Amino acid sequence: MKLKYALFLLFPAFAFADDLQHGENLITHFDESFEDYQNYRPYSFHEHGSEMTLWKSHDHGFSDQYAVNISKLESRDLKQFKQNQDKPAEKNCTTFSSESLSSEPVNGYDSLSWLTRCEHEGKVMTSVQMIIAGEEKLYHLRKLWKNPVSEEKLATWTTLLAQTKLCDANKPGHACPES
Repeated sequence: MKLKYALFLLFPAFAFADDLQHGENLITHFDESFEDYQNYRPYSFHEHGSEMTLWKSHDHGFSDQYAVNISKLESRDLKQFKQNQDKPAEKNCTTFSSESLSSEPVNGYDSLSWLTRCEHEGKVMTSVQMIIAGEEKLYHLRKLWKNPVSEEKLATWTTLLAQTKLCDANKPGHACPES
């Protein structure tokens, strides 16, 4: 598995953007050309067969973060995964909403994206999330704000996640883009 664009900077062992030859490749446009990219600092974690990269805001710390988690695919029930992600907020928030954004396949892979808002103790937390079920891995992307976020900023990040792709150069139904 290789990660493309900004993610290849954090996982150089996987490959550079033009080496999409083997296995699944997560392609995201969170790179130097993305307007907020310079406002975040990356952290990488590898544990129990999972890989996570979390970018925290220079200005707001973990109250403004973006995370990509890649783990073993345990189930193809993406709606259940979404429910499991939403459950703690549903239980603890004064008001909570979860709005499906898309359940369209991504390059032949099942995917789901959604927006959540939680109000708790006078604070509003907003997240936009996306999951893609690969052949053997689950790709979970989440942008989280624990402070007010403008609709414009929310739209920018929602678009970024919607542009995320998963491909496999060895699988015709999941072909990778030409370099």
